[in-house]
Formats: sequence, C-alpha cells, structure tokens
Amino acid sequence: MIVLKRLPVLAAQGILATALVGPGMPAWAVLQPVGNVVATTVSADQADFQLQGGAAARVQMLDSGLVRVRVNSTGGFQSWSTGAVAPSGVVAPGSTITDLAMATYLVTSQAAVVVLKNPFRIVILRADGSLVTADLPQGVLWDTQAGYILDQKFAPLDEHYFGLGERGGPVDRRGRRINMWNVDWAGYSEFTNPLYISIPYFYGLRQGEGLGTVSR
Repeated sequence: MIVLKRLPVLAAQGILATALVGPGMPAWAVLQPVGNVVATTVSADQADFQLQGGAAARVQMLDSGLVRVRVNSTGGFQSWSTGAVAPSGVVAPGSTITDLAMATYLVTSQAAVVVLKNPFRIVILRADGSLVTADLPQGVLWDTQAGYILDQKFAPLDEHYFGLGERGGPVDRRGRRINMWNVDWAGYSEFTNPLYISIPYFYGLRQGEGLGTVSR
C-alpha cells in the first residue's frame, strides 16, 4: 500500500507514507515504533544500527547519490543484493562517516544522509543542503509478528509523485491511496484500485529536483 496525501495538521508539509504490505494494511496490524538506536557499527560506506528489542537497521551508500536502507526485526541481514539496483555502473563513493551520540552522518559528494537515533529515522539532503526526503518523528513503525513495515515521510506541498505501475486517474499520484497488489479485473473504472501492474517505485519532483524510491 502506498499513501500519498496531505495531513491538515501539518501547516507547511504533507505526509508521504509507504507500507510494505499486500492488499492493504489490515486493521489488526499492531504497529509500534522501531525504537531508539542502542549501538552503532561503522564500516566502508555503511553504518549498522542495533535497535531496541534486538532489531537492526543498515544504511549503505551504494553510490554518491544512491542509498539503501534496510530494517529487520530479527537483527540480521541476508547477503543477497537487491534486484532494484543495476549490478553495473554503481561506484562505491568512499563516504565520510561521522558517528555521534544523537546521529550518524554519511556524506558523499552528492548527498548527506543523517540517521537520527532517538528514535531511529532518516533525513537525506543534497550537497547544497536542500531536502531530498525525511522520515517523520516516530514515522518508522512495524508489526514484528506479521512482518509489516510502515514508513511515513514529510511530503512538501509543492512536490508531486509519479510511478507505482499502470494506473488509471491522473499521472500525478499525490492525494491517492494505492494498493500494490496485482488484480486482473475483467472490467475496471478510472480509479479502480488495485490493478494488474503494480511496481513499488515512485519518483517525486519538486522545484526542478527529483528523488526516486523503491520499496522491497
């Protein structure tokens, strides 16, 4: 489920929520914040975070403008690489990583990734300091039993969102709730949701700058 909407309680920002689920977040899902960071380990272009309750997160700079974020409630990660990133053309950026008590900074020539620790959340900036994307405070939640993950981000009011597969309705997906589930309807209307080609990738455009996000 992908939700692209504005919350009236945020005067200057909207909210962008991505949930890694099936047909929709079930009413019985027990969502809780992923919690605070209790330990950090830094290696080349990568920072690993131990979270409360034994969970783990990993932030990895794959290229100077490409970041991969992983979270796992069991505290470990498999070694397989994601199919969402092309196997060629990615150059390790040699990030400068600074680990402080309240935040960890991963900086390349094109971006700065700030991992705030209390609670765990991520802010990504361009080299000029402009915002790419930012998690809401307490915006990263999950149901550890069912495996659901919810990530809520700020959505600037002048940002527009495109992608997410073959859909009816306006090309700009902002303001819509989109279920990432393939259903081959015999007949459908302009706003039938879901439809039969769901791609969990969207890109946002704002003031001539873009960002791309894929959920897996």
